[in-house]
Amino acid sequence: DFTAYYLQNQTDDFRYLNPGFTIGGPMVKNKLWFFAGYYPELRRWERPVTFLGGDGGEEIFERKDKRDYFNGKVDFAPFSSLRTYFGYIYAPNRQNGILPARDGTSDPATPWRDKGLRSPATSLSFGADYTATPKLILSARGGYNYTNTKDYGVPTVPVSLYSNNNTMFPEVPAAFKASYSGYLPGYGANAMTTRDIQTRFRTSADASYIFSAAGQHTFKAGYEINRLHNEPAYGSWPNGYLRFYWNGTYTGQTSRLGEKMKGKYGYLRHYLYGESGNASSDNQSIFFQDAWQVNRRLTLQLGLRMEREYLPSFAVGNNIPSRAIEFGFGEKLAPRLGMALDVLGNGKWKVAGSFGLFYDMMKYAMPQGSFGGAKYQMWFYPLDNPDPMFYASKLQKSGDGLALYEPLKDLQLFEHIDYRIPSNDPNDNTIDPNLKPMRRRVYDISTDYALSSSMVFSARYTHNSVDRVIEDVGTLTSQGEKYYIANPGFGITVAPGTWDAGYPTTPKAKRNYDALELRLDKRFSKSYYFSTSYTLSRLYGNFSGLASSDEPDADGLGRTDPSVSRYYDLPWLSYDSHGELVEGRLGTDRPHALKFFGAYTWKNKLGETNFGPNFMLMSGTPVTTQVNVNATAPVYVNGRGDRGRTPTFSQMDFYVYHEVPIGESKSIKFDVNVQNLFNQSTVTGIYTNVLHDDYGQSLKFNPPTDFFKGFNWQQMVATGVADGSLYNDPRFGMAQVFQGPRTLRLGLKFTF
Repeated sequence: DFTAYYLQNQTDDFRYLNPGFTIGGPMVKNKLWFFAGYYPELRRWERPVTFLGGDGGEEIFERKDKRDYFNGKVDFAPFSSLRTYFGYIYAPNRQNGILPARDGTSDPATPWRDKGLRSPATSLSFGADYTATPKLILSARGGYNYTNTKDYGVPTVPVSLYSNNNTMFPEVPAAFKASYSGYLPGYGANAMTTRDIQTRFRTSADASYIFSAAGQHTFKAGYEINRLHNEPAYGSWPNGYLRFYWNGTYTGQTSRLGEKMKGKYGYLRHYLYGESGNASSDNQSIFFQDAWQVNRRLTLQLGLRMEREYLPSFAVGNNIPSRAIEFGFGEKLAPRLGMALDVLGNGKWKVAGSFGLFYDMMKYAMPQGSFGGAKYQMWFYPLDNPDPMFYASKLQKSGDGLALYEPLKDLQLFEHIDYRIPSNDPNDNTIDPNLKPMRRRVYDISTDYALSSSMVFSARYTHNSVDRVIEDVGTLTSQGEKYYIANPGFGITVAPGTWDAGYPTTPKAKRNYDALELRLDKRFSKSYYFSTSYTLSRLYGNFSGLASSDEPDADGLGRTDPSVSRYYDLPWLSYDSHGELVEGRLGTDRPHALKFFGAYTWKNKLGETNFGPNFMLMSGTPVTTQVNVNATAPVYVNGRGDRGRTPTFSQMDFYVYHEVPIGESKSIKFDVNVQNLFNQSTVTGIYTNVLHDDYGQSLKFNPPTDFFKGFNWQQMVATGVADGSLYNDPRFGMAQVFQGPRTLRLGLKFTF
């Protein structure tokens, strides 16, 4: 627990196969064409594991994945002015077997070989283009997507977890005696996804008309509607979750606040955590745009987009509205302005500029978490029976045998706590009544100059900034954490009386990206082409984005919970140890980036060989010290980037293929695709938490508002370590995430 070192795990035996075929051609000459293809992906892993909690012997575990990719398309042109198409994609995924952790820390009682999942996926698309007159074109597009996920092989026993040992009670049946804290063998964690249905239907129509008026105009107008649906049921334990606090005393938290309660053998917690419900919504947009060629050298792009959207509620009943948030067309007006100028009038030098407002279309992560989708409830009972299975028998079951999350039958209840009251509950609606949609603005200025008939030099400056965001904004009250759905820095988050005395108002979200890109492109000639660019940029502010890079997961990729990230959950998350607002280079900032992509074709007696190198060289990303404060909330105590950056990142990928013609209509193609050719293992993530996560460590401030007065965090940590109330995390400062290893893929294709 208090020593950190690197382990080289034994590698898996891995195989990947991607066989397939495509076929296509005319069915009726100049009228009807078809295309079909099938390319399944077949993956297989074998992993040797020696469980730390097992009998010491090595076991071999296998996982097999199969994802089908079938696609078909039909194009139909009944007459010259009308073209239509219909497409279909079928891509289900099947997984047989789950692999335990390489290091042996997994539970050997879990049925790894029996577990798996099924994930059907279907996509349909259609469209038509009609040339009504030489000046008028009408178009329509549409599509439907369906996905679902379901686990199987999940154990049907209720999860049983001990928070401490129970050896002090001789009455406990021998099979359930334990001198440790943790899951009972055979009764470990078994969360399950019963379903996660997601559908989307999109259809649009537009018209383009060409006319002359002080120049030539190509005017276009269109309408689009997206219908979304989500029906989740996952994360919970299919047959209940029971946690035993042997010889423990429960302290009331809500209606019995502060009251001490205990059964003969301690107390019990029945636990629900997951997501379920059924919600749908539709989003609509209208746009108008005009490409106005004022004269031979000057073109203007003028446009306006309007959107109407609403976010549904997963909670129903009790007068909770089905639409939690709604924005009308007038609230999402997005102008788009652009200009392109042929400076010399000979097509060699172009200068262009643009400006646009862009609105985010809200994702379902917010209603899942804040509007009734997420379930987080606890029931507390006296522990009066020494047999854990007595309480398992009290779990109420549905017709299919799965647990119903209701009180245990015929038992005294200490307290019931619901930690996920919907934010749109009319009894305590915490959605800002003046909420505005998330918006960003983008400026772009560029110039292109033709150095020769095949070589173009470009320079481009971009400014991309967030005007406002939507987040769940929290504060601490006498009843615990309370969250508002709001625009940080606006409306209710800065209104007098929203926060208790001593808490600062929520800062405005800031995310500014400025970049200068220099680029040189050579079109294909003399058997080769290339594209190379250098970008000098700065990503600065306090908002790490919809995919929050401030909250990296095990792969260092960030947390993908748009509009419900951690950053605004508590007031002190925005401040450092000096009580100053934290702003700086954001987690994905890379000031320097050099990229090169090229290709060379070598014609020889055996056919044609093509080479394609791809190289990138980029700055590392900022590394920031974090210390948990008041209930494990991470705070950037020294500001952002105080520990410098991860090492400079570089990678060379290489692609080569050789095509051999066989007669006039046949050929064989061999290809090799190598990523990370030199097998570099650059550090891309560093562990930055000072205090030990596994022990729920944090600096405590009482009252919490003392945090904002400033504090010496090093001294507080040292004092806590000395008296045993805090533990330093031994991983602090160590490399945590690395560049992916070299991969090589071989391909063979026969065309006839």
